[in-house]
Amino acid sequence: MCGIAGIVGTGGIFVEDVVSMTDAIAHRGPDGAGHWANSSNSVCLGHRRLSIIDLSDNASQPMHSKDGRYTIVFNGEIYNYIELKEELIKQGIQFKSDSDTEVLLQLYSQKGADCLNDLDGMFAFAIWDEQTKQLFCARDRFGEKPFYYSYQQGKKFVFASEMKALWKVGVSTTFNNKMVYRYVNDKYYLQNNEDLSQTFFQDIYQIEPGHFLTIDASLSLSKRKYWDLNYRSVNNEISFDDAVEEFKHLFTTSVGRRLRSDVPVGSSLSGGLDSSSIVCTIHQYFKPHQHTFSARFPGYEKDEGKYIDKVLQKTGVKGYTTYPDSEKFIDEISCFVYHQEEPTAGASQYAQWEVMKLAKQHGVIVLLDGQGADESVTGYNHYFNYFLRELHFSGREDLLRLEQKSNTAIHNRIIPETAYNFLPDSKQKVSKSFMLSPVLKSLWLSYRAKGSFFTKDFLMDVLPEKNTETYIPATLNEMLWYDATRGNLQTLLRYSDRNSMAFSREVRLPFLNHKLIEFLFTLPPEFKIHNGWSKYIMRKSMEQLLPEEICWRKDKIGYEPPQQDWFASSKMKDKLHNAQDILKKEGIVNKRENYSERSRDWQVMMLAEMMCIGSEQ
Repeated sequence: MCGIAGIVGTGGIFVEDVVSMTDAIAHRGPDGAGHWANSSNSVCLGHRRLSIIDLSDNASQPMHSKDGRYTIVFNGEIYNYIELKEELIKQGIQFKSDSDTEVLLQLYSQKGADCLNDLDGMFAFAIWDEQTKQLFCARDRFGEKPFYYSYQQGKKFVFASEMKALWKVGVSTTFNNKMVYRYVNDKYYLQNNEDLSQTFFQDIYQIEPGHFLTIDASLSLSKRKYWDLNYRSVNNEISFDDAVEEFKHLFTTSVGRRLRSDVPVGSSLSGGLDSSSIVCTIHQYFKPHQHTFSARFPGYEKDEGKYIDKVLQKTGVKGYTTYPDSEKFIDEISCFVYHQEEPTAGASQYAQWEVMKLAKQHGVIVLLDGQGADESVTGYNHYFNYFLRELHFSGREDLLRLEQKSNTAIHNRIIPETAYNFLPDSKQKVSKSFMLSPVLKSLWLSYRAKGSFFTKDFLMDVLPEKNTETYIPATLNEMLWYDATRGNLQTLLRYSDRNSMAFSREVRLPFLNHKLIEFLFTLPPEFKIHNGWSKYIMRKSMEQLLPEEICWRKDKIGYEPPQQDWFASSKMKDKLHNAQDILKKEGIVNKRENYSERSRDWQVMMLAEMMCIGSEQ
């Protein structure tokens, strides 16, 4: 795991600029730094190293091909690098290091962009071709690793692992107000799902997951998708027992590959089904000297300590615990937001921050974690909506009646606001807004502005000028595809990357092996939800390894602190009032007495902190 940065331009590149960029992300790579510029100063690449595989200087970056044509800066891990290296050696290719970086560089020199199809890993990298004067940049399939850039057509392309590196060379910190509006209205709306290249800042973009881009000799940018999930092809021939065995095989293989490291490896353990499955799989099949790291909230009804203890008792591994609270959060909020760069949905992300800090205190550099399971094997309640809808419209009334009888709690999961998803005329898309004449729009805004949260001027700037349509998935698999490739998962991956790298830790996610995900998307919906149970195939696959109380849990929590209690403290109230004043000064919200929407307290605090950080850049 590392941090990368670089500039390609026409006016001459100063190495000092790229040094300032990599200095800004030194936390991503405290073990070393490297910089390289070509002879014409048209490109400069920089790297900060966190040594994990091949700790020698042979693995340092930027790394050059033997003939000097290609130069790479790479952030991430290629988990199948051993298998790929063996194939390349058979072709007569020689290696000078044991690193996955050199394997990636050699593979690209042989296959170009097609090498991406061979990779099992998380990655964001840039490769300069000195012969064609072209920069090739790519990001992994799900977006585990970040790749931000700012681009001036025909003049300059600047990229980095984090936005703070771009700010060091003058890229604007001006907010993208449309993103701000969406976030404040819905704290879970943390990306533009229709255009994943957008960020919360006007002049900063990101390579979308599963995409690569090229900058050619004329500094023209082109972008292409190299991977997507196929959610339409369902295998109705496979038996459930065979599917369970294949899940076990793919998941165990994925866990084993993600244990490859030359530094200590541990696991994040929340007590939930996903992280517990990882810890118990490691214990059963690999048995390394394992440590786990957890957050607990004593006395809080959603504390998962009893489940964490069940896993520790079953496996006998050493567990470490942190206890996040409002006092710690107030002390660290500025640092937390500085590293996140974009807002978060709630305090659970701060709990993850504390877990990463705990791992650093105990010298464990790599942690396995459970992100990705919810979006592939139905971990959220809204998936029941799509499951029942699919059964109904596919004519499977017998199975629908069985589901209804097996667990009446399933009906409580159907949220009234999403009932329209079950209407046949909403199978593809429904209109979510309508055209307003200028007069009506003005009257409506005047009405909304009286006592509303937002100022009239801010609303005028962000409201859409034309009809917009919201994508409505038709099947369970389609909803899973949306969440995995365009929705919730990308936000969670950003949290994980920033929280871990703030403390120079690396997080690896076994559930995001693409072969495992592709397999899960071929399964019939009743393999994923059955008799009222979500994640059914996963539960059946893990039931011999997990404590029964965890394998058949029905509640889902996931590091949820007592956020409402935190905001009740006098210090938090003072912090919130200051945050409201900052947003009012910026012309985003009205006077504090004009609204009393406590549900937006978190968003207000996050945005105010972001503005303070932006003004300091």
